Amino acid sequence: MAWRTADMGWIESVRFGEVMRKVAGVTEDVTEGLQAWRDKRKPRWRGR
Repeated sequence: MAWRTADMGWIESVRFGEVMRKVAGVTEDVTEGLQAWRDKRKPRWRGR
């Protein structure tokens, strides 16, 4: 993401980061990470 935003202005790069955060926040790995934390175990990442 740093390379992608290197030529962007500050506001544009912040907006891009917010979009990427929202995209990453709906992955299966996020759900797995939260569940693993609740279960007090290591997460089983799947790259999804």
